[in-house]
Amino acid sequence: MVMQAMRDGASNTIVKYIIFGLLLMATCGLVFSDIGGFFRGGVGKSDVAKVGGETISLASFDRGLRRSLQRIGIGPQEAYKLGYVDQFLAGEMRNRIMQEAGRKNDILIPRARIAGEVHKLIAPMAQGRDVDEVLKQVLLSQGMSEGELSDSIAREMSNGLLASSMANGFVTMSDDLAHDLYLGANEMRDVEYIVFPAGNAKDLPQPKDEDLQNLYEMTKESYAIPETRVLQIITVKDDNLKKTLEITDEELKQAYEDNHDSYYTPQLRLIEQVVVRDEATARKIHEAVKGGKAMQKAAADEGQVSAYLGERDFEDGKLQPEIKDAVIAAKAGALLDPVNTSIGWNVTRVEKIIPETTKSFDSVKKELKDEMYQTKLIDQRYALANEVDDLLASGTSPDELSKQVEVDIKDLPSMNSFGQDASKNDVLKSFEKTGSTILQTGFELGENETSPVSEMADGTFAAIHVKSIVQKTYKPFEDVKEIIKNNWVQDQAQASARVRIINYIGEVAQGKKTMKDVASETGNPLKTANGLTRDAKAAPKPLTPEAVSSIFAAPVDKPLFINSEQGFALAHVSKIRWPENVSANSEEFKKFKASIAQETQSEAMMVFLEDKTREYRAVVNNKLLQRAYAAPQDGTQQ
Repeated sequence: MVMQAMRDGASNTIVKYIIFGLLLMATCGLVFSDIGGFFRGGVGKSDVAKVGGETISLASFDRGLRRSLQRIGIGPQEAYKLGYVDQFLAGEMRNRIMQEAGRKNDILIPRARIAGEVHKLIAPMAQGRDVDEVLKQVLLSQGMSEGELSDSIAREMSNGLLASSMANGFVTMSDDLAHDLYLGANEMRDVEYIVFPAGNAKDLPQPKDEDLQNLYEMTKESYAIPETRVLQIITVKDDNLKKTLEITDEELKQAYEDNHDSYYTPQLRLIEQVVVRDEATARKIHEAVKGGKAMQKAAADEGQVSAYLGERDFEDGKLQPEIKDAVIAAKAGALLDPVNTSIGWNVTRVEKIIPETTKSFDSVKKELKDEMYQTKLIDQRYALANEVDDLLASGTSPDELSKQVEVDIKDLPSMNSFGQDASKNDVLKSFEKTGSTILQTGFELGENETSPVSEMADGTFAAIHVKSIVQKTYKPFEDVKEIIKNNWVQDQAQASARVRIINYIGEVAQGKKTMKDVASETGNPLKTANGLTRDAKAAPKPLTPEAVSSIFAAPVDKPLFINSEQGFALAHVSKIRWPENVSANSEEFKKFKASIAQETQSEAMMVFLEDKTREYRAVVNNKLLQRAYAAPQDGTQQ
């Protein structure tokens, strides 16, 4: 059943167009930063999460997750290890938090508006086909019901309205506030500093061998030679399958007869529609169209742009009940009187009546042959993969395997758990889609073990074999003794410099010495950096970004300890300055003000979500997620 579903999805050309749209709706909430407090227990045994009174069942969550994973080409277990499952669930919960907040604020989306959005989503994919049939195929391929799709669109529209309403509350900001923030962001400081190079320390005690030996034991992992493995990739070859696979005319004709209904198109009526809330508006649009105005223009003139549903093909049996009889009785070009339906007041024009058609065998023969070829090829590829898998499971070695079936065996260079060889080169660089799977699988197996044959992300069927393992070792103490000694001396020098600077900070703060006195006494030059800004990249060397942050956090005329690229330093802020003559009309100021407003909107949204998370008591069933998506520890399949 699973393989059949995969084949159906693969052969359905419409799927690739809808996946992105559904993925976008499913993961819309991920634009926000993660909210703490989601991932903890406390919900029902069959629910992965709960937001207020609404639960997210494992079944519905799994459907959405797998639709999302189809887009990026990874499986649920790998997604769980990478943290994507948690991210996806966080997005789903954020959507529901926003939806709950929308309900409590009476944000409701009319059914007519939802229907219009569904039509906009599906219409570009129809390409002359019946829109309802396209919608059915899309929903079938994605495992969704029409209600689920409508609910998803309604949720996204509601969430969007709530988010935009909140954002609009933080659009404006006074020029005075923006001016003060601008001054703070563009503050300038004059600073003088003295660097104490670690290498200048003198009369440091030399370490004993036992000191170095102890340090070696404490930092032994720094001198580890990591475990390496030589892996083989055993790929099932299907070249002969492609060459020998045949589809006879008898098979094609039988398939055509078996699926004859799918090549038949009943009589269709092309109708143009507008659906609005009230009768008065519907009659105004009707009169305008009757007078010669285009229906879309007539709707727009009444402020009903989204109410225009465009032109769609309908079978007689699929017309709305309220307009069905009138549409069937009408001739091409007829404009019907407004009718009150379940989704609103409907203004309809019958554009054209399209006769029934049946595609001939000859017209679909090539398409049918291509589909049957792909179906047969997939079946035989799975059968061949299963045969190879059975041989490997029975103990057949890769070398013996190659004599019995067609496989490609590729030996990879020895690599560590990061996929690097001895020269730090990426061994798996050419395996863009499958590299992570090869590495993960190869380092989970024992020596001379082979993984099951599985379908890889690039569409091939392959198994990973561990040819050899070199266990993790450590460089001998004698080989790294000098390195350890140098590190020990450097640590002592840095400690000595730190103590000296701290002493000088006290003397300068008490007025016993000036910065010039310290420079003269130590022989280290007194350096200055005037007009220093918060932009660490523009700071003169050897000041580091960390040092710049410390300087801008320090008060004036108070000495402080900072890091530098050459060691530690004693610094002193002598003056603080701000930009002068800041114009509120300058482009720079306007961009700054806009960026602050945007940051305020984002922060407001985060505060809102955090507050609603607590209010609605959003919780997650981590144990269920682990059981559903974590890889089993004993190597069995879930």
